[in-house]
Amino acid sequence: MRTLKTMILASAAVLTLSAPVLAADAVVEQAPAPEAVVEAPVSDWSGAYLGAYGGYGWNKHKTEEGNIDADGFKGGAYGGYNFQNGQFVYGGEADLGYSGGDDTSNGIKAKQGVEGSVRARAGIDLNPVLLYGTGGLAVTNSKLESATGSDSNTHIGWTAGAGAEAKITQNIVGRLEYRYSDYGRKDYDLGGVDDVSSKLTTNEVRVGVGYKF
Repeated sequence: MRTLKTMILASAAVLTLSAPVLAADAVVEQAPAPEAVVEAPVSDWSGAYLGAYGGYGWNKHKTEEGNIDADGFKGGAYGGYNFQNGQFVYGGEADLGYSGGDDTSNGIKAKQGVEGSVRARAGIDLNPVLLYGTGGLAVTNSKLESATGSDSNTHIGWTAGAGAEAKITQNIVGRLEYRYSDYGRKDYDLGGVDDVSSKLTTNEVRVGVGYKF
């Protein structure tokens, strides 16, 4: 009887000592939770906007008599509407302004005037900056004068450029833009024997401030 009691106590002791080891072996290691994907913050550029711009234009009339560089300051207003899909921003924009450039060369004076464009825009949001490209139809009025007469023409051509916008506040947006425009060739009747044929191109830099509704 004593031997049986001793064996029961010894077995109980072994079971007691083995329980923590068995419990440890029973613990199943959990796989680490996947790290959360942090998406880049996106700024909201969608909706309508209006703004005003000022800048400088290098306006070149190419004639048979030589080039006339009617460079000068310009200013005007712009407005448009943006759509947005993630970081991709696209839409349309129009502008209307006035160029004060003028110059005289080889007895011919060139003066710029009212100008405008209707364009498409597309860009990438880099919060809080929007980088974009733009292109479309451009129209401008120009006048040539000489000792024998003067004539005005409306040039219709194309324009393309690129720019950057940055949010100053949630609704106030500043921009810097470069544009190149080719207005084609027009003939001017200055009262001489032959008309003066002029091809007009412009390079310009604009700075603007707009309000996003």
